[in-house]
Amino acid sequence: MVNNIVPAQHTALFYACENDYFDIIIPYIKAGLEDNECCLWTIPDTMEVKDVQSRFSQSVENLDAFIKNEQLFISNYQNFYLQDGLFSIKEL
Repeated sequence: MVNNIVPAQHTALFYACENDYFDIIIPYIKAGLEDNECCLWTIPDTMEVKDVQSRFSQSVENLDAFIKNEQLFISNYQNFYLQDGLFSIKEL
């Protein structure tokens, strides 16, 4: 599905329910980790980081090691995109 994304290129994902989201995103992030890539996963506002980590750990061995080695960052959009509740390009 998403095989040839050029570095710095963005893509969009549309899904009908949370299970569809995980069915698509988990193999994608897992493949990046297996290819020794640094992965940033900005999760939807309807999800909590701890819940996503719990679900992801069912599919990825050594999830804690990827996080500890800073190969994987999981953040909600507010912490990643907003500073004091406002978007600032300078902060990115």
